[in-house]
Amino acid sequence: MPVTVDSGSGLSAALNQIPQRKTFKIGSYWFLLWSDGTNLVYKSTTNPADWSGSKTTLISGIAKGQYFAARYAVYNSTDYVYLAYVLSDVDNGSDVYFCRCTVSNGTLTAGTSYTVYAKASGARMSYPDVHVGTNGYAHVGFSRGETTGTKLLRWMVRYCTSNDGNGTWSGANFSIATAAGDLYWAYGGLAQLTSGKMYTAYCSDAVVWIRGALFSGDPLAWGSYETILASDCAPTAVLCLLGTTDDVGLSYSKGSTSYQYFKYRTYGTGWGSEETIEDYACVTAATLTLDSSVWYAFWVISDEVWRNSRVSGSWGTPEKWVDGETDPLSGSLTSDEFDRSDLIGVAWVRGIGTQYIRYATLDLAPPKPPILVQII
Repeated sequence: MPVTVDSGSGLSAALNQIPQRKTFKIGSYWFLLWSDGTNLVYKSTTNPADWSGSKTTLISGIAKGQYFAARYAVYNSTDYVYLAYVLSDVDNGSDVYFCRCTVSNGTLTAGTSYTVYAKASGARMSYPDVHVGTNGYAHVGFSRGETTGTKLLRWMVRYCTSNDGNGTWSGANFSIATAAGDLYWAYGGLAQLTSGKMYTAYCSDAVVWIRGALFSGDPLAWGSYETILASDCAPTAVLCLLGTTDDVGLSYSKGSTSYQYFKYRTYGTGWGSEETIEDYACVTAATLTLDSSVWYAFWVISDEVWRNSRVSGSWGTPEKWVDGETDPLSGSLTSDEFDRSDLIGVAWVRGIGTQYIRYATLDLAPPKPPILVQII
C-alpha cells in the first residue's frame, strides 16, 4: 500500500494545492514533484512502491507547493513536462513564470523560464495552473490580488502560441471580488479539450460561487464566464478540473462540512445537475482521475484516504482505501490526470512535527482468473 517518498520538517505545503497536478507517468517512469520548503524537487521511479532514490532540484527558490503546477503532455511526438510557478506570494514579490522541461527516461531537465506576467507594486500572485492545448499553445492560470486601491481579486489566464513559452502572452482576466485581493486567493484549474480549445474553472474563499470559461472560436479566444455553482461553495473553496474530448468534469467542496460534489459539462449543452461524491465531512477536497469513461475521485477523511468511481454517469458508494494516515494535511493531495498502465498514482502529506509525503497506486487491472490444475 502507501510508501514514503520523503520526510522532514519543511513539507507541510509540499503538495498544495489540489487544482494543481504534481504526479504522472511517462514511459516506464513515475514522477512526483513537490516543494521541500526551499526548492521544487522531484523523484522518479520505475516502481511506484519504491521511492528510495534521491531527489533532484528542478527549480530553485520555490518554498511552497502552491507556488507551482506541473503537467505532462506530448507535443510533436515528444514528451514534455510543463511548469508554471512563482517564487513568492507577497506584494511585488514575483513574476509568474512558465518553463518547459525535457524528459529523458527518469530525468527532467528544465528549459528557459519565460515571464508570463510581470510583478508589480500593489499586486501579489500565486496558485498557478498550467496546461497545453492540442495545438501546442501553452496556457497558464493564476491568482492576482491587488493590495492597494479597490483591492480587486482576479483569476487570470494567459496563453502563448509558442509551445516553449518564448513569445507574447495574452489572455483574459476574470474578476472575483473587490476589497479581497490582500486577504484571499483565487483557486482555479485548466482542462485541455480538442482542436486547441481549453476550459478554466475558478473560485475563491472570498465568494460562494464557482465560475468557468471556454477558450474556443476562430480565432481562438477566451469567452465570457458562466456560472457553475451559484452559492454554497465551501469556505476552503477548492476544486479539481479535468477535460475529456470536449466535455469537462469538475469536483468541488460545498457547505461548511466540505462534502464533495461533481458536475459534468457537455460541450454545446452546458453543465449538468449536481452529483454527490461524498456526503461526510472531509479533510481535503477531492482530486479527479479519468480512466477512459470512468471517473475516480480521491479525498481524505480523518486519517483515511477514500475513493469513489463514476460509471455510466453515476457515482457509486464511497470506499475507504488507505487507513492509518495520522494527521493528514488539508490541501496536500494530488493524483495523475489519467490512469497509466491500469494504475492511478495518488500522493498526500501527513504529520505535524515531521511531515511525510506518501504515495500509493490504485490497481485497475481485473484480477487474474485462478489457475486450474487437472490431476490425472
